[in-house]
Amino acid sequence: AEFFEQGDRERVAGREISPLCDRKSVSRPGSQVGFIDFIIKPTFQTISALCNCQELMENMEFNRNHWADLVAKEKAAAEREANKPQGRGPWKRLSPGRFNSGTTNLRRAANDD
Repeated sequence: AEFFEQGDRERVAGREISPLCDRKSVSRPGSQVGFIDFIIKPTFQTISALCNCQELMENMEFNRNHWADLVAKEKAAAEREANKPQGRGPWKRLSPGRFNSGTTNLRRAANDD
């Protein structure tokens, strides 16, 4: 949350928003997966040479899987939204004066253009 608060302050000040601080564009689950992959996991792997980190590694994997599931749900929701028909009803505009409703019994009005 503190990253997003920083980004909010930067936005109000008219500054460029720092990476991972823009609440309007950053995927929280995605940033968590990245943090685990690039910071936490390598750190745990390094210190595992000095002490037993098995339980830490298992908890890390559990948490990573949780966040990765949320990333997959975000992506699926974004795909559904992107594939949603635009406009009202089942009509899709093909070109000026032409529409497709999934039926073939429509005729073009004479003054559509």
